[in-house]
Amino acid sequence: FLYVNKAWRDTLQYSSEEVKKLKLSDVLPPEGRVQCNLIFKRVFDGESVGEFEPVFIAKDGKRIHLRGTTNGSKDGEKRQKTRGIFRNITDSVEAEEFQRLSARIFENTQDGLLITTPERKISWVNQAFTKITGYHAEDVLGLDAKDFFSSETEDAGNDHHILRALAKGKNWQGEIWGKRKNGNLYPIEVSISVVYSKLGKVKNHIYLFSDISERKNNEIQLKQMAWRDPLTKLPNRIRFNQIVINAVEEGNQSANNVFAVFFLDLDGFKSVNDQYGHSTGDELLKLVARRLEGSIRQMDAVARLGGDEFGVVLHKTNEPKDVCKIAQTISDKIKAPYQIDEKEIHISTSIGISFYPDYKTLEDLINAADRAMYKAKADPNDNIYFAKEE
Repeated sequence: FLYVNKAWRDTLQYSSEEVKKLKLSDVLPPEGRVQCNLIFKRVFDGESVGEFEPVFIAKDGKRIHLRGTTNGSKDGEKRQKTRGIFRNITDSVEAEEFQRLSARIFENTQDGLLITTPERKISWVNQAFTKITGYHAEDVLGLDAKDFFSSETEDAGNDHHILRALAKGKNWQGEIWGKRKNGNLYPIEVSISVVYSKLGKVKNHIYLFSDISERKNNEIQLKQMAWRDPLTKLPNRIRFNQIVINAVEEGNQSANNVFAVFFLDLDGFKSVNDQYGHSTGDELLKLVARRLEGSIRQMDAVARLGGDEFGVVLHKTNEPKDVCKIAQTISDKIKAPYQIDEKEIHISTSIGISFYPDYKTLEDLINAADRAMYKAKADPNDNIYFAKEE
């Protein structure tokens, strides 16, 4: 280098003394040296070289993208020097590369992406949007984004919150419902971002969303597994307790809301297990579960509490005689013979019954029904006992 100006030194971070010791090859990346040699050859051969874009390496190792021209100066007939004038275009090159990278990411991401105007008119969608929704770009461009996100659910208030957030220039994220081209609704997780212009005005909205149907189904299955008895498919003790708690809370909020809790224990079940084996015992429990389900109203609930114990909740039951009638029906159905693998099996049940509001908590209701059930079990003449003598 014979001369560089201050802008060159500031850009490449070398001092005037350091520049005196540099060759052009010292600031070129290896792949740029071939291009440089070709440019020099053309210049010294007298050719006019148009604008080109070399890359220099700054003192700290950063790649500096330049755009400019160079020419040669003569000493007699020979050109012995070159002079170049360049401007630093690193920021714009990096910005363009970032845009290309972003476009590839947006186009290839598995999440649906759509971009709208400030008025929510769709201006661009990616391939994942088509895959998830069934709509092609030509189907939706210019349409309102809300047409593809349904409010026909219990979360209809979300649309109001979304519009209010966007009107204030705020981002929004949450779970809402999408609508496919075939009209089916599906749960989605969406993030809506606001893009501003240089003047601070809203320029675009970007919707990034994913179909969470599988996740929701898994959550439902896990909840069912946590709340259901795997053998009989009835609610388990955890779910039964929650049903009683909900009934108590409902009863506390309204007068004259009476309900009954049954505790049932199968009499003779242990003998079946001992005589025929546990597989027969399991089949028997399944049949008992079906008979119990067929003995109660749709509003009521039956659960397997564990082993050969079952629970029943009778909602909105004001008359003990009606409760007693249902208990007797249950008892009679369970006493009826069972046919399992060509074997006729007989069992019976002992039933203990407690009432709300005689007992006002989950613990009191269950303990009272449990005690009554054991009294019924100990009484050879009566297999149904109420937690109160009357």
